[in-house]
Amino acid sequence: MVSVIGVNPYNKRKLTPIKLLVLCALRYLGRSLTLDDLQEYCAINRQTIREFMDIFIHFGSSTLYNQYVKNPKNATEMKDCVDEYGRAEFPG
Repeated sequence: MVSVIGVNPYNKRKLTPIKLLVLCALRYLGRSLTLDDLQEYCAINRQTIREFMDIFIHFGSSTLYNQYVKNPKNATEMKDCVDEYGRAEFPG
């Protein structure tokens, strides 16, 4: 399995590197990988990934969204957004 950073002093469980958990979350969201795929690719237990995904999605939707997502304020900004998605072949 995955090489670990250390051991939780309270329950003696091995700790999974946060960078790998974030990688799993981004692959899950960006590429629609299944938990089985992520377990295979990153050698992290599906349950660990699932538990982290709950936390990551809540953090992303409450904190990161408000900090980084900006809605277009006028028709020109909206056209720029639509054009950018069109170039990426995600029209509509």
